Amino acid sequence: MALKEGRIGRLLAVDQDATSLAAVDGYRTSISEVIETNPSTVRAILAGKTDLGRFDLIYAAGLYDYLDARVAARLTRALFEHLDPGGRLLIPNFLWGVPEEAYMEVFMDWYLLYRTRDEIEKFAEEIPPTTVRRMTYSEDGTGVIGYLEVERV
Repeated sequence: MALKEGRIGRLLAVDQDATSLAAVDGYRTSISEVIETNPSTVRAILAGKTDLGRFDLIYAAGLYDYLDARVAARLTRALFEHLDPGGRLLIPNFLWGVPEEAYMEVFMDWYLLYRTRDEIEKFAEEIPPTTVRRMTYSEDGTGVIGYLEVERV
């Protein structure tokens, strides 16, 4: 609704999967012309080879569950650097104890890196503390996904 009502200036979807980006591209004509896509990888972002621009909000959905902890910390710092003052970085990660874990792995061939609250909060360890206004942790209503939110000064 916010896109259709013109309350969002730019929405950038970044993924290495061309099929996913093509689906997002389809929304440009039906929902909003401010939707953009960028075919990139975590490696390219970490190497500074992808010009993402500046943002008020970066939401890294469906990504950190696959990243090594060191790469996750480096990526968190890199994404945080793309925030405007007052901007927020929101990172979800599945928590240990997902009731459907066996089903996800056996029938869906979907293997994730489950983490604890402490492990998720460590994603922000490479961000200089003087640049952080606020860092909060929360969980979804079912306790299956942990969210780290880091707000830039």
